[in-house]
Amino acid sequence: MKMFRFVLILTFIGSGISLFSSMMAPLTMPMMKELIVSGQYPMPQEMQGVFDQIFAIPTYYYIVTALLYALSLSGAILMWRLNKRGFHLYTIAQLLLIVADVVILGSGFFNLGGVMITLFFVIYYYFTLRMLTASPVEDTPSDNEALKEEEEDDEDDDEEDE
Repeated sequence: MKMFRFVLILTFIGSGISLFSSMMAPLTMPMMKELIVSGQYPMPQEMQGVFDQIFAIPTYYYIVTALLYALSLSGAILMWRLNKRGFHLYTIAQLLLIVADVVILGSGFFNLGGVMITLFFVIYYYFTLRMLTASPVEDTPSDNEALKEEEEDDEDDDEEDE
């Protein structure tokens, strides 16, 4: 369970930072472009092509990825609460993020390393899925909690009998 929580924390960090970046990129790109074009921010000529590609990314890409990272983060929060639906939300969001990169940006932006990391997380969550319950833990008492409640009821009955 500790490893499960650790991997979820990594998911919170990754999805949270990516959500923030996707929300901030459309706001900061015009300012970055102006700094570079005006020469206030000198850059090596070799980097010009990279920045041209970055500036060519449409704004709607950032909106789509922000929504998908928010969905991914929501899924992770549900998994933290041991809710099985969280796995499905997280997995759908991650797969759609891969598709969005290729469909919106083109095959040149396919990131094999990112896909491998995503697959690792999805597979790990899949194998720990059996630990997850259908609804949040606080809403569904575990078998141990139910047994403890029965024992307490029995003790209360014994005290009343005396």
